[in-house]
Amino acid sequence: MTRSDYRFFNRELSWLSFNKRVLNEARKLELPLYERLNFLAIYSNNLEEFFSVRVASYKKLLRIADELEKKGKTNPVAILNEITETVNRYQVEFNHIFDEVVEELKAHNIYLVRDLKYLDDNQKNYIVGLFQDAIIPHTHPMLLMKNRVNPFLQNNVLYFLLRLYKKKSKATKPQPRYAIVRIPSHHFQRFVEIPQRDGRHFIMFLDDIVRYNLDVLFPGYVIDKAHTFTVTRDADFEVEDELDGGIVDNIEKNVLRREVGEYSRFSYDNSMPVRMVEVLRNNFKLIYSDLVKGGKYLKMNDLFAFPNPFAPELAREKIHHLAVKELDDVSKILKGIKKKEHLLHFPYHSYHYVIRMLNEASIDPKVDRIMVTQYRVAKNSAVVDALIGAARNGKKVTVFVEVKARFDETANLHFAKEMERAGIKIIYSIPGIKVHAKVALVLRKGESTDYAFLSTGNFNEKTATLYSDIGFFTKRKEIITDLVNLFEYLENQDTSPRFKYIFVGQFNLYKNIIKLINRE
Repeated sequence: MTRSDYRFFNRELSWLSFNKRVLNEARKLELPLYERLNFLAIYSNNLEEFFSVRVASYKKLLRIADELEKKGKTNPVAILNEITETVNRYQVEFNHIFDEVVEELKAHNIYLVRDLKYLDDNQKNYIVGLFQDAIIPHTHPMLLMKNRVNPFLQNNVLYFLLRLYKKKSKATKPQPRYAIVRIPSHHFQRFVEIPQRDGRHFIMFLDDIVRYNLDVLFPGYVIDKAHTFTVTRDADFEVEDELDGGIVDNIEKNVLRREVGEYSRFSYDNSMPVRMVEVLRNNFKLIYSDLVKGGKYLKMNDLFAFPNPFAPELAREKIHHLAVKELDDVSKILKGIKKKEHLLHFPYHSYHYVIRMLNEASIDPKVDRIMVTQYRVAKNSAVVDALIGAARNGKKVTVFVEVKARFDETANLHFAKEMERAGIKIIYSIPGIKVHAKVALVLRKGESTDYAFLSTGNFNEKTATLYSDIGFFTKRKEIITDLVNLFEYLENQDTSPRFKYIFVGQFNLYKNIIKLINRE
Protein backbone atom coordinates (compact mmCIF):
# COMPACT_ATOMS: atom_id res chain seq x y z
CA MET A 1 0.00 0.00 0.00
CA THR A 2 1.44 3.36 -0.98
CA ARG A 3 1.50 6.34 1.38
CA SER A 4 -1.28 8.04 -0.64
CA ASP A 5 -3.58 5.04 -0.07
CA TYR A 6 -3.80 5.68 3.67
CA ARG A 7 -6.91 7.39 4.96
CA PHE A 8 -7.11 8.96 8.39
CA PHE A 9 -9.99 10.01 10.60
CA ASN A 10 -9.95 13.56 11.84
CA ARG A 11 -8.19 13.52 15.22
CA GLU A 12 -10.97 15.36 17.10
CA LEU A 13 -13.84 13.29 15.67
CA SER A 14 -11.86 10.14 16.40
CA TRP A 15 -11.44 11.28 20.01
CA LEU A 16 -15.20 11.82 20.31
CA SER A 17 -15.66 8.20 19.18
CA PHE A 18 -13.30 7.13 21.96
CA ASN A 19 -15.31 9.10 24.52
CA LYS A 20 -18.49 7.51 23.17
CA ARG A 21 -17.02 4.14 24.17
CA VAL A 22 -16.69 5.51 27.70
CA LEU A 23 -20.37 6.48 27.55
CA ASN A 24 -21.21 2.98 26.32
CA GLU A 25 -19.68 1.56 29.51
CA ALA A 26 -22.34 3.44 31.49
CA ARG A 27 -25.00 1.52 29.52
CA LYS A 28 -23.88 -1.85 30.86
CA LEU A 29 -26.60 -3.23 33.10
CA GLU A 30 -24.22 -5.74 34.66
CA LEU A 31 -22.15 -2.96 36.25
CA PRO A 32 -22.97 -1.68 39.76
CA LEU A 33 -25.10 1.46 39.63
CA TYR A 34 -22.43 3.70 41.11
CA GLU A 35 -19.89 2.42 38.60
CA ARG A 36 -22.28 3.43 35.83
CA LEU A 37 -22.51 6.90 37.40
CA ASN A 38 -18.70 6.99 37.47
CA PHE A 39 -18.55 6.34 33.73
CA LEU A 40 -21.03 9.16 33.13
CA ALA A 41 -18.78 11.42 35.22
CA ILE A 42 -15.66 10.31 33.31
CA TYR A 43 -17.42 10.99 29.99
CA SER A 44 -18.38 14.50 31.16
CA ASN A 45 -14.94 15.24 32.56
CA ASN A 46 -13.25 14.12 29.34
CA LEU A 47 -15.58 16.30 27.30
CA GLU A 48 -14.87 19.36 29.43
CA GLU A 49 -11.14 19.00 28.84
CA PHE A 50 -11.73 18.32 25.14
CA PHE A 51 -13.56 21.62 24.72
CA SER A 52 -11.08 23.60 26.80
CA VAL A 53 -8.09 22.39 24.78
CA ARG A 54 -8.88 20.76 21.44
CA VAL A 55 -11.96 22.79 20.45
CA ALA A 56 -10.24 25.94 21.66
CA SER A 57 -7.35 25.27 19.29
CA TYR A 58 -9.76 24.94 16.34
CA LYS A 59 -11.50 28.18 17.24
CA LYS A 60 -8.19 29.98 16.96
CA LEU A 61 -8.08 28.82 13.33
CA LEU A 62 -11.43 30.43 12.44
CA ARG A 63 -9.78 33.73 11.54
CA ILE A 64 -7.74 31.99 8.81
CA ALA A 65 -10.40 29.47 7.75
CA ASP A 66 -10.58 30.74 4.15
CA GLU A 67 -6.81 30.55 3.71
CA LEU A 68 -6.75 26.97 5.01
CA GLU A 69 -9.50 25.96 2.60
CA LYS A 70 -7.62 27.51 -0.36
CA LYS A 71 -4.59 25.42 0.57
CA GLY A 72 -6.72 22.27 0.48
CA LYS A 73 -6.77 21.86 4.24
CA THR A 74 -9.86 21.08 6.31
CA ASN A 75 -11.95 24.13 7.10
CA PRO A 76 -12.21 24.46 10.90
CA VAL A 77 -15.84 25.60 10.54
CA ALA A 78 -16.78 22.19 9.12
CA ILE A 79 -14.98 20.36 11.92
CA LEU A 80 -16.53 22.54 14.63
CA ASN A 81 -20.00 21.99 13.16
CA GLU A 82 -19.46 18.23 13.11
CA ILE A 83 -18.16 18.30 16.68
CA THR A 84 -21.28 20.18 17.82
CA GLU A 85 -23.59 17.80 15.96
CA THR A 86 -21.83 14.75 17.42
CA VAL A 87 -21.78 16.07 20.99
CA ASN A 88 -25.48 16.99 20.79
CA ARG A 89 -26.30 13.48 19.58
CA TYR A 90 -24.32 11.87 22.40
CA GLN A 91 -25.98 14.20 24.92
CA VAL A 92 -29.34 12.60 24.17
CA GLU A 93 -27.87 9.19 24.98
CA PHE A 94 -26.23 10.54 28.12
CA ASN A 95 -29.55 11.91 29.41
CA HIS A 96 -31.26 8.60 28.70
CA ILE A 97 -28.65 6.58 30.58
CA PHE A 98 -28.68 8.99 33.52
CA ASP A 99 -32.47 8.81 33.78
CA GLU A 100 -32.26 5.02 33.64
CA VAL A 101 -29.74 4.85 36.51
CA VAL A 102 -31.73 7.33 38.62
CA GLU A 103 -34.83 5.17 38.14
CA GLU A 104 -32.94 2.02 39.16
CA LEU A 105 -31.62 3.71 42.31
CA LYS A 106 -35.21 3.93 43.57
CA ALA A 107 -35.27 0.14 43.95
CA HIS A 108 -32.54 0.65 46.58
CA ASN A 109 -34.42 3.43 48.40
CA ILE A 110 -32.23 6.18 46.93
CA TYR A 111 -34.26 8.99 45.36
CA LEU A 112 -32.85 11.88 43.37
CA VAL A 113 -35.53 14.56 43.76
CA ARG A 114 -35.82 16.54 40.54
CA ASP A 115 -39.47 17.53 40.84
CA LEU A 116 -39.87 19.86 43.82
CA LYS A 117 -43.54 18.96 44.33
CA TYR A 118 -42.42 15.64 45.88
CA LEU A 119 -40.79 17.39 48.86
CA ASP A 120 -42.64 17.20 52.18
CA ASP A 121 -42.81 20.15 54.60
CA ASN A 122 -39.81 18.93 56.63
CA GLN A 123 -37.65 18.67 53.53
CA LYS A 124 -38.83 22.07 52.25
CA ASN A 125 -37.94 23.66 55.58
CA TYR A 126 -34.52 21.99 55.44
CA ILE A 127 -33.58 23.33 52.02
CA VAL A 128 -34.92 26.82 52.84
CA GLY A 129 -32.83 26.86 56.02
CA LEU A 130 -29.74 25.59 54.20
CA PHE A 131 -30.13 28.24 51.51
CA GLN A 132 -30.63 31.12 53.94
CA ASP A 133 -27.96 30.03 56.43
CA ALA A 134 -25.16 29.04 54.05
CA ILE A 135 -25.80 29.25 50.31
CA ILE A 136 -27.25 32.71 49.73
CA PRO A 137 -23.98 34.73 50.14
CA HIS A 138 -22.41 32.77 47.28
CA THR A 139 -25.20 33.21 44.69
CA HIS A 140 -24.25 36.75 43.49
CA PRO A 141 -27.61 37.63 41.81
CA MET A 142 -27.40 40.31 39.11
CA LEU A 143 -29.87 41.87 36.70
CA LEU A 144 -28.62 42.12 33.12
CA MET A 145 -28.72 45.70 31.83
CA LYS A 146 -28.75 46.78 28.20
CA ASN A 147 -25.67 48.69 27.07
CA ARG A 148 -23.96 48.10 30.39
CA VAL A 149 -20.86 46.09 31.24
CA ASN A 150 -21.99 42.54 31.91
CA PRO A 151 -20.63 40.34 34.69
CA PHE A 152 -17.58 38.19 34.06
CA LEU A 153 -18.54 34.52 33.81
CA GLN A 154 -16.18 32.28 35.73
CA ASN A 155 -14.72 29.19 34.10
CA ASN A 156 -16.69 25.97 34.77
CA VAL A 157 -19.10 27.67 37.17
CA LEU A 158 -22.84 27.00 36.92
CA TYR A 159 -25.34 29.83 36.53
CA PHE A 160 -29.08 30.33 36.16
CA LEU A 161 -30.46 32.66 33.54
CA LEU A 162 -33.80 33.98 34.83
CA ARG A 163 -36.68 35.62 33.04
CA LEU A 164 -38.69 37.73 35.46
CA TYR A 165 -41.36 40.42 35.60
CA LYS A 166 -41.96 43.26 38.03
CA LYS A 167 -44.77 42.43 40.44
CA LYS A 168 -46.33 45.88 40.41
CA SER A 169 -45.94 46.75 36.76
CA LYS A 170 -48.80 48.87 35.39
CA ALA A 171 -48.02 48.02 31.78
CA THR A 172 -50.67 46.03 29.91
CA LYS A 173 -47.89 43.96 28.41
CA PRO A 174 -44.99 44.07 30.88
CA GLN A 175 -41.52 43.65 29.46
CA PRO A 176 -39.40 40.80 30.81
CA ARG A 177 -36.16 41.42 32.67
CA TYR A 178 -33.28 38.97 32.72
CA ALA A 179 -30.90 38.11 35.53
CA ILE A 180 -28.17 35.64 36.34
CA VAL A 181 -27.57 33.75 39.59
CA ARG A 182 -24.53 31.67 40.43
CA ILE A 183 -25.01 28.06 41.56
CA PRO A 184 -22.11 27.79 44.04
CA SER A 185 -21.02 24.19 43.44
CA HIS A 186 -17.40 25.27 44.03
CA HIS A 187 -18.33 26.00 47.65
CA PHE A 188 -20.85 23.22 48.33
CA GLN A 189 -21.38 19.64 47.26
CA ARG A 190 -23.32 19.48 44.00
CA PHE A 191 -25.48 16.68 45.39
CA VAL A 192 -27.07 17.38 48.78
CA GLU A 193 -28.59 14.75 51.05
CA ILE A 194 -31.84 16.00 52.57
CA PRO A 195 -33.89 14.45 55.43
CA GLN A 196 -34.93 10.83 54.99
CA ARG A 197 -38.55 9.71 54.93
CA ASP A 198 -39.94 6.25 55.65
CA GLY A 199 -36.50 4.65 55.34
CA ARG A 200 -35.87 6.27 51.98
CA HIS A 201 -32.81 8.40 51.22
CA PHE A 202 -33.35 11.65 49.31
CA ILE A 203 -30.74 13.59 47.33
CA MET A 204 -31.09 16.90 45.51
CA PHE A 205 -29.04 18.82 42.99
CA LEU A 206 -27.69 22.02 44.52
CA ASP A 207 -29.20 23.63 41.40
CA ASP A 208 -32.70 22.73 42.55
CA ILE A 209 -32.13 24.00 46.09
CA VAL A 210 -31.17 27.37 44.61
CA ARG A 211 -34.08 27.14 42.14
CA TYR A 212 -36.58 26.59 44.99
CA ASN A 213 -35.35 29.76 46.75
CA LEU A 214 -34.94 32.14 43.79
CA ASP A 215 -37.86 34.35 44.84
CA VAL A 216 -35.87 35.32 47.96
CA LEU A 217 -33.18 36.86 45.74
CA PHE A 218 -35.61 38.99 43.70
CA PRO A 219 -38.46 39.95 46.08
CA GLY A 220 -39.92 42.59 43.75
CA TYR A 221 -40.26 40.21 40.81
CA VAL A 222 -42.20 37.20 39.63
CA ILE A 223 -39.77 34.57 38.29
CA ASP A 224 -41.12 33.11 35.08
CA LYS A 225 -38.23 30.91 33.85
CA ALA A 226 -34.94 29.60 35.24
CA HIS A 227 -32.47 27.68 33.05
CA THR A 228 -28.87 26.70 33.67
CA PHE A 229 -25.76 27.53 31.67
CA THR A 230 -22.00 27.33 32.12
CA VAL A 231 -18.88 28.31 30.21
CA THR A 232 -15.69 26.43 29.43
CA ARG A 233 -12.79 28.75 28.67
CA ASP A 234 -9.79 28.30 26.40
CA ALA A 235 -7.06 26.38 28.25
CA ASP A 236 -5.03 25.67 25.14
CA PHE A 237 -1.76 27.34 25.98
CA GLU A 238 1.80 26.21 26.07
CA VAL A 239 4.43 28.04 28.08
CA GLU A 240 6.37 30.33 25.78
CA ASP A 241 9.95 29.56 26.79
CA GLU A 242 11.30 32.58 24.99
CA LEU A 243 9.37 35.02 27.18
CA ASP A 244 11.35 37.19 29.55
CA GLY A 245 11.58 35.74 33.05
CA GLY A 246 11.89 32.22 34.34
CA ILE A 247 9.71 29.30 33.38
CA VAL A 248 8.02 29.30 36.80
CA ASP A 249 6.92 32.92 36.41
CA ASN A 250 5.62 32.18 32.91
CA ILE A 251 3.66 29.15 34.12
CA GLU A 252 2.00 31.16 36.88
CA LYS A 253 1.00 33.89 34.40
CA ASN A 254 -0.39 31.37 31.90
CA VAL A 255 -2.40 29.48 34.52
CA LEU A 256 -4.17 32.75 35.30
CA ARG A 257 -4.85 33.19 31.56
CA ARG A 258 -6.77 29.91 31.60
CA GLU A 259 -9.38 31.42 33.93
CA VAL A 260 -10.00 34.40 31.63
CA GLY A 261 -9.55 32.79 28.22
CA GLU A 262 -12.00 33.06 25.34
CA TYR A 263 -15.12 30.89 25.39
CA SER A 264 -14.53 27.45 23.92
CA ARG A 265 -17.97 26.18 24.95
CA PHE A 266 -21.10 27.90 26.21
CA SER A 267 -23.37 25.07 27.41
CA TYR A 268 -27.01 25.69 28.14
CA ASP A 269 -30.16 23.79 29.11
CA ASN A 270 -31.65 22.65 25.79
CA SER A 271 -35.17 23.49 27.04
CA MET A 272 -34.21 27.18 27.33
CA PRO A 273 -36.53 29.29 25.14
CA VAL A 274 -34.96 30.66 21.97
CA ARG A 275 -35.42 34.26 23.15
CA MET A 276 -33.44 33.54 26.33
CA VAL A 277 -30.66 31.93 24.28
CA GLU A 278 -30.52 35.12 22.22
CA VAL A 279 -30.27 37.17 25.42
CA LEU A 280 -27.22 35.17 26.41
CA ARG A 281 -25.73 35.44 22.92
CA ASN A 282 -26.19 39.21 22.76
CA ASN A 283 -25.15 40.01 26.31
CA PHE A 284 -22.03 37.88 26.30
CA LYS A 285 -21.03 38.45 22.66
CA LEU A 286 -21.27 34.80 21.67
CA ILE A 287 -20.95 33.30 18.22
CA TYR A 288 -23.16 30.36 17.28
CA SER A 289 -20.27 27.88 17.39
CA ASP A 290 -19.84 28.73 21.10
CA LEU A 291 -23.30 27.39 21.91
CA VAL A 292 -23.62 23.74 22.90
CA LYS A 293 -26.92 22.22 24.01
CA GLY A 294 -26.90 20.28 27.27
CA GLY A 295 -29.45 18.71 29.56
CA LYS A 296 -31.34 20.40 32.37
CA TYR A 297 -28.34 19.67 34.58
CA LEU A 298 -24.89 20.59 33.29
CA LYS A 299 -21.35 19.90 34.50
CA MET A 300 -22.11 16.26 35.21
CA ASN A 301 -18.54 15.34 36.13
CA ASP A 302 -19.83 16.17 39.63
CA LEU A 303 -21.37 12.68 39.54
CA PHE A 304 -18.01 11.44 40.86
CA ALA A 305 -19.26 12.61 44.28
CA PHE A 306 -22.83 11.34 44.08
CA PRO A 307 -23.68 10.25 47.67
CA ASN A 308 -23.95 6.53 48.35
CA PRO A 309 -25.74 6.01 51.70
CA PHE A 310 -25.13 2.25 51.45
CA ALA A 311 -21.43 2.29 50.51
CA PRO A 312 -19.67 0.05 49.66
CA GLU A 313 -22.83 -1.61 48.30
CA LEU A 314 -23.89 -0.61 44.76
CA ALA A 315 -20.28 0.38 43.97
CA ARG A 316 -17.44 -1.40 42.22
CA GLU A 317 -15.78 -3.94 44.47
CA LYS A 318 -12.36 -2.79 45.55
CA ILE A 319 -9.45 -4.65 44.03
CA HIS A 320 -7.87 -7.18 46.37
CA HIS A 321 -4.21 -6.65 45.64
CA LEU A 322 -2.03 -9.54 44.61
CA ALA A 323 0.74 -10.19 47.10
CA VAL A 324 4.40 -10.05 46.12
CA LYS A 325 5.67 -12.65 48.57
CA GLU A 326 9.37 -11.92 48.10
CA LEU A 327 8.78 -8.27 49.03
CA ASP A 328 6.29 -8.97 51.81
CA ASP A 329 8.55 -11.50 53.56
CA VAL A 330 11.62 -9.26 53.91
CA SER A 331 12.17 -6.75 56.72
CA LYS A 332 13.40 -4.15 54.21
CA ILE A 333 12.13 -3.85 50.66
CA LEU A 334 15.61 -2.98 49.33
CA LYS A 335 16.76 -6.41 50.48
CA GLY A 336 13.97 -7.96 48.42
CA ILE A 337 15.01 -5.99 45.33
CA LYS A 338 18.65 -6.96 45.91
CA LYS A 339 17.68 -10.63 45.73
CA LYS A 340 15.51 -10.29 42.65
CA GLU A 341 14.10 -7.71 40.22
CA HIS A 342 10.34 -7.24 40.37
CA LEU A 343 7.85 -6.19 37.70
CA LEU A 344 4.59 -4.94 39.23
CA HIS A 345 1.28 -4.36 37.47
CA PHE A 346 -0.88 -1.63 38.99
CA PRO A 347 -3.67 -1.52 40.11
CA TYR A 348 -3.53 -5.30 40.65
CA HIS A 349 -0.44 -4.91 42.80
CA SER A 350 -0.42 -2.41 45.63
CA TYR A 351 1.41 0.89 45.22
CA HIS A 352 2.52 0.68 48.85
CA TYR A 353 5.69 -1.10 47.66
CA VAL A 354 6.81 2.13 45.99
CA ILE A 355 5.97 4.26 49.03
CA ARG A 356 7.71 1.70 51.23
CA MET A 357 10.89 1.90 49.12
CA LEU A 358 11.02 5.70 49.44
CA ASN A 359 10.22 5.68 53.15
CA GLU A 360 12.85 3.05 53.90
CA ALA A 361 15.43 4.91 51.80
CA SER A 362 14.68 8.10 53.76
CA ILE A 363 15.87 6.52 57.03
CA ASP A 364 18.53 4.11 55.73
CA PRO A 365 21.92 5.40 57.03
CA LYS A 366 23.67 3.98 53.94
CA VAL A 367 21.55 6.01 51.50
CA ASP A 368 23.34 9.10 50.21
CA ARG A 369 21.07 10.45 47.44
CA ILE A 370 17.50 10.06 46.22
CA MET A 371 16.53 11.34 42.77
CA VAL A 372 12.97 11.38 41.42
CA THR A 373 11.04 12.78 38.45
CA GLN A 374 7.59 14.25 39.17
CA TYR A 375 4.80 14.76 36.63
CA ARG A 376 1.53 14.40 38.56
CA VAL A 377 1.24 13.48 42.24
CA ALA A 378 -1.70 12.85 44.57
CA LYS A 379 -3.38 15.71 46.43
CA ASN A 380 -1.91 14.71 49.81
CA SER A 381 1.10 13.00 48.34
CA ALA A 382 2.75 10.19 50.31
CA VAL A 383 5.58 10.36 47.75
CA VAL A 384 6.28 14.02 48.49
CA ASP A 385 6.04 13.35 52.24
CA ALA A 386 8.63 10.57 51.93
CA LEU A 387 11.00 12.82 49.98
CA ILE A 388 10.65 15.66 52.50
CA GLY A 389 11.32 13.15 55.28
CA ALA A 390 14.48 12.01 53.49
CA ALA A 391 15.74 15.58 53.15
CA ARG A 392 15.13 16.24 56.83
CA ASN A 393 17.10 13.09 57.62
CA GLY A 394 20.12 14.51 55.82
CA LYS A 395 19.76 12.76 52.45
CA LYS A 396 20.60 14.68 49.28
CA VAL A 397 17.28 14.72 47.48
CA THR A 398 16.85 15.96 43.91
CA VAL A 399 13.43 16.16 42.24
CA PHE A 400 12.80 17.10 38.62
CA VAL A 401 9.36 18.76 38.56
CA GLU A 402 7.58 19.06 35.22
CA VAL A 403 5.63 22.25 35.84
CA LYS A 404 4.15 22.10 32.34
CA ALA A 405 1.92 19.10 33.14
CA ARG A 406 -1.39 20.39 31.78
CA PHE A 407 -3.99 21.22 34.49
CA ASP A 408 -1.51 20.24 37.21
CA GLU A 409 0.79 23.24 36.85
CA THR A 410 -0.44 24.93 40.03
CA ALA A 411 -0.27 21.73 42.11
CA ASN A 412 3.24 20.96 40.86
CA LEU A 413 4.45 24.46 41.68
CA HIS A 414 2.93 24.16 45.15
CA PHE A 415 4.68 20.86 45.86
CA ALA A 416 7.94 22.12 44.35
CA LYS A 417 7.99 25.10 46.69
CA GLU A 418 7.08 22.89 49.66
CA MET A 419 9.97 20.54 48.85
CA GLU A 420 12.37 23.44 48.34
CA ARG A 421 11.54 24.73 51.81
CA ALA A 422 12.50 21.30 53.17
CA GLY A 423 15.93 21.53 51.51
CA ILE A 424 15.21 19.44 48.41
CA LYS A 425 16.97 20.48 45.21
CA ILE A 426 14.30 21.19 42.58
CA ILE A 427 15.01 21.08 38.86
CA TYR A 428 12.23 22.82 36.93
CA SER A 429 11.03 22.06 33.40
CA ILE A 430 13.35 22.08 30.40
CA PRO A 431 12.45 24.77 27.83
CA GLY A 432 10.93 23.36 24.67
CA ILE A 433 10.09 19.84 25.85
CA LYS A 434 7.98 18.01 28.42
CA VAL A 435 9.60 15.32 30.55
CA HIS A 436 7.26 12.37 31.05
CA ALA A 437 9.83 10.01 32.57
CA LYS A 438 8.76 8.31 35.82
CA VAL A 439 11.97 7.33 37.57
CA ALA A 440 13.27 7.05 41.15
CA LEU A 441 16.91 6.43 42.04
CA VAL A 442 18.27 5.42 45.46
CA LEU A 443 22.04 5.84 45.51
CA ARG A 444 23.97 4.47 48.49
CA LYS A 445 27.37 5.25 49.92
CA GLY A 446 30.58 3.49 48.90
CA GLU A 447 30.26 0.01 47.38
CA SER A 448 26.69 -0.49 48.60
CA THR A 449 24.07 -1.58 46.08
CA ASP A 450 22.07 1.17 44.33
CA TYR A 451 18.41 0.77 43.41
CA ALA A 452 15.95 2.15 40.86
CA PHE A 453 12.24 2.17 40.16
CA LEU A 454 10.95 2.87 36.64
CA SER A 455 7.28 3.12 35.74
CA THR A 456 4.81 3.91 32.99
CA GLY A 457 2.62 5.70 35.56
CA ASN A 458 2.98 8.79 37.69
CA PHE A 459 4.25 8.77 41.27
CA ASN A 460 0.64 9.03 42.36
CA GLU A 461 -0.71 6.52 44.87
CA LYS A 462 -4.30 7.56 44.13
CA THR A 463 -4.34 7.04 40.35
CA ALA A 464 -2.30 3.85 40.84
CA THR A 465 -5.52 2.32 42.20
CA LEU A 466 -7.35 3.18 38.96
CA TYR A 467 -4.98 3.20 35.99
CA SER A 468 -3.21 0.23 34.47
CA ASP A 469 0.56 0.76 34.66
CA ILE A 470 3.79 -1.21 34.95
CA GLY A 471 6.46 -0.60 37.59
CA PHE A 472 9.95 -2.12 37.65
CA PHE A 473 12.28 -2.44 40.65
CA THR A 474 15.91 -3.13 39.76
CA LYS A 475 19.47 -2.97 41.10
CA ARG A 476 21.11 -3.49 37.67
CA LYS A 477 24.25 -1.32 37.49
CA GLU A 478 24.01 -0.65 33.77
CA ILE A 479 20.43 0.67 34.08
CA ILE A 480 21.33 2.77 37.10
CA THR A 481 24.31 4.25 35.24
CA ASP A 482 21.97 5.29 32.41
CA LEU A 483 19.55 6.85 34.92
CA VAL A 484 22.32 8.80 36.63
CA ASN A 485 23.26 10.15 33.18
CA LEU A 486 19.62 11.06 32.62
CA PHE A 487 19.45 13.12 35.80
CA GLU A 488 22.72 14.83 34.93
CA TYR A 489 21.19 15.88 31.62
CA LEU A 490 17.97 17.05 33.29
CA GLU A 491 20.10 19.30 35.48
CA ASN A 492 22.47 20.48 32.76
CA GLN A 493 21.51 20.28 29.08
CA ASP A 494 25.06 21.15 28.02
CA THR A 495 26.06 17.56 28.73
CA SER A 496 26.00 14.90 25.98
CA PRO A 497 24.94 11.68 27.70
CA ARG A 498 24.96 8.27 26.06
CA PHE A 499 22.25 5.77 26.90
CA LYS A 500 22.72 2.09 26.36
CA TYR A 501 19.89 0.35 28.21
CA ILE A 502 17.11 2.93 28.43
CA PHE A 503 15.38 4.74 25.55
CA VAL A 504 15.25 8.52 25.94
CA GLY A 505 13.38 10.99 23.77
CA GLN A 506 15.70 13.54 22.07
CA PHE A 507 18.45 10.88 22.04
CA ASN A 508 17.83 7.23 21.11
CA LEU A 509 14.11 6.54 21.55
CA TYR A 510 13.00 6.84 17.91
CA LYS A 511 15.98 4.95 16.51
CA ASN A 512 15.57 2.05 18.93
CA ILE A 513 11.81 1.78 18.51
CA ILE A 514 12.24 1.55 14.73
CA LYS A 515 14.96 -1.05 15.22
CA LEU A 516 12.64 -3.15 17.42
CA ILE A 517 9.79 -2.85 14.91
CA ASN A 518 12.07 -3.96 12.07
CA ARG A 519 13.24 -6.90 14.16
CA GLU A 520 9.67 -8.15 14.31
